[in-house]
Amino acid sequence: MRFPTFFRRTAPLLAFALVAGCADANNPGSGAGGLPTLTEPGIYNLLSARAVSAEVSEVTLSLKQLPGGVELASVQGELQYDAAALQLVSTALPEGIEGDVVEVSPGRVRFVATLVQGTAEPAILRLQFRGREAPVALAREMFSVRLEEVSGGADLADVTSTVRSERLLFVQGQ
Repeated sequence: MRFPTFFRRTAPLLAFALVAGCADANNPGSGAGGLPTLTEPGIYNLLSARAVSAEVSEVTLSLKQLPGGVELASVQGELQYDAAALQLVSTALPEGIEGDVVEVSPGRVRFVATLVQGTAEPAILRLQFRGREAPVALAREMFSVRLEEVSGGADLADVTSTVRSERLLFVQGQ
């Protein structure tokens, strides 16, 4: 008899906790860890981070399409990072990408990339960072990406209008 009474009294409390915990699940910008979702068609910036050593982490900028299929030809833009916490160690363009990467000021990297062979979801930039004071765990809030020009398709059309820069995807790897 005591067991059903326990559940009857705690069920409303458990329901309230569930509702409160999920209250902003549809608001990707809220809270400390809300992740954007791929809900609209377009091109999304994807940053993948992984530790290279105890002190150095690598970040790769890729483009994710929804729906996929457009072979991209060129990309131009800017990546900003938290210069108070991070120091840029090196930059590189992945194999199959021609272009240039320049750190124009601490915290601001400009890039232009031409894909040798069109690719639908290319990795276009690799950067290595070290913490300024001590090793630091990379987080989405430390970065922003703005693509100024993206071209692709059979006619090399300007597809910049499909870029969803307000939704930076971030993946932390091992």
